[in-house]
Amino acid sequence: MIKTALPIIMLLFLASCQTIGLTAGVNYGRGAIGVSAYNDFLYPAPNQAYKLNKKGYEAFKARNYEEAVPYFRAVLKKYPNNPDAQFYLGLTEIGLGEREKGLKRLKAFRAPNSFRQQEEVRWWADYFMRHKDRMLSDIYNTMRRVRNEGYQQDRRNVWEPIDTLYDDRF
Repeated sequence: MIKTALPIIMLLFLASCQTIGLTAGVNYGRGAIGVSAYNDFLYPAPNQAYKLNKKGYEAFKARNYEEAVPYFRAVLKKYPNNPDAQFYLGLTEIGLGEREKGLKRLKAFRAPNSFRQQEEVRWWADYFMRHKDRMLSDIYNTMRRVRNEGYQQDRRNVWEPIDTLYDDRF
């Protein structure tokens, strides 16, 4: 009985997960955070914003930059502080050859729930504005990496216990 039920349980579990590309996603509120092999992820967001960001991200990933832009702009029109739309629209603009415009957008990037991520993306956007010799792939890989690292660092900081709270030395 257990041997036959296990594949069914696994299939139901996998079907309930939301994924992006080659991701292992988890349900979280209305959206999902899915991290791909390239460290890309989408924040949980209102359903409409999440769906539009996902479509934009899929077009971005396929290098259909013209197709991706309207999705991200539609999200920013209704949700001006949406970090996914800000981030991927900036990268999309760089892919369209509008390097300065995309980097300016990334330099103003806001991630309300992730200070470290916000500061890393802004710092590297400023770096790439000053180093115009960097290739598109360098910008993409670096920005995607630092966004993920900032997110992970903020996550660790939130969930790590604060040992000094009850320390006698203070």
